[in-house]
Amino acid sequence: QTPLISPSISPTPPPAIIINSCREIIESGKYILGKDIHSPKDTCLNIHDMTDIELNCNNHIISADYAHNGALNVKNVNNFSIKSCVLKANIGINNRSDGTSFPVLWPAFSLTNSNNSTITENTIQGMWVNSDGDGSIPNTSSTNLNIHHNTFVGGGYMQSYTRNSFISNNTMSLAAGKDQ
Repeated sequence: QTPLISPSISPTPPPAIIINSCREIIESGKYILGKDIHSPKDTCLNIHDMTDIELNCNNHIISADYAHNGALNVKNVNNFSIKSCVLKANIGINNRSDGTSFPVLWPAFSLTNSNNSTITENTIQGMWVNSDGDGSIPNTSSTNLNIHHNTFVGGGYMQSYTRNSFISNNTMSLAAGKDQ
């Protein structure tokens, strides 16, 4: 008698979540940007305190005004990917102690205390990779970042307190015209 073999059934992954407005993301999963999104007063997309996320922007724009932490802010996230986003820098106001102020260009993308990432095929007007501290306290720096095939325009790229990061095959441009 031939034993009956049952086919293996793989669980169906949950569908991707479509994003059509600025929001906070605090749950694991796949996210797709369905259209350009903009915040007039703060960070537009804030991803934090979680594990396992994929964000594919399908070449849509994420932008914000007056957002010190960028239009896209990723903080305390492990195992994530950011792909095909157009991240626009934003203008903010820096107030001086003497009561005067001056405009400042904040980065489009801020990454803090996050690990095991792939950031690829994006257009980014300024990116900061940093930590909440000086990197001497365990788990307060970003590690194992794979940043490749991006175009950095205008705002450049700045990194501090990171370990085991690979930055390759990116294009850097100082010019940030209105169409960038």
